[in-house]
Amino acid sequence: IYPTAISSQEKTYADSLYLQLHKAGTDKEKVEIYFLLSDFYSYIDTTKAFAMLDTAKSMIDRKDKLYQGILTFYKAGVYFDLNIEKSQELYMQAENILKDISTPISYEYRARLWNNYGVLEQTNDKQGAFLDILLNKSIPFIQKTNNISLHASYLTNVSLVLYKQKDYAKAIDYS
Repeated sequence: IYPTAISSQEKTYADSLYLQLHKAGTDKEKVEIYFLLSDFYSYIDTTKAFAMLDTAKSMIDRKDKLYQGILTFYKAGVYFDLNIEKSQELYMQAENILKDISTPISYEYRARLWNNYGVLEQTNDKQGAFLDILLNKSIPFIQKTNNISLHASYLTNVSLVLYKQKDYAKAIDYS
């Protein structure tokens, strides 16, 4: 069931998700687990990752903009290492879906999608664009949530970009 390159820790994580899936009581709980399974498989088996998203999509009400936006976010993630332009296009579609929803979860996904978009900009040697996205999109959105670990991660990313730009004094302020 798993590729040979998968570690025992990764297998344990996937098994845990499948166990949660079987115990899930509501469709929303199942959808959220399918999202996580898709993310897991996006690194090792994109066909399986897309299958997980297809299953999730079949369980989401078309009128549920939050889950439609999150679905699009995870679809962009499957393309992340495969097709930068497609991934960025999907992140912007997710942004357009989520932008009118004012909840902590929508802000978290907006922060995440912008960070991921910025990482893809960085891979195209656009450090300045990534820094701008972190400071003006990801960090302001994550500050509207209680996700301290992501907030810290984005501050670290700012520090790393500034360090690469040899702006050591500012880099220290974000580390």
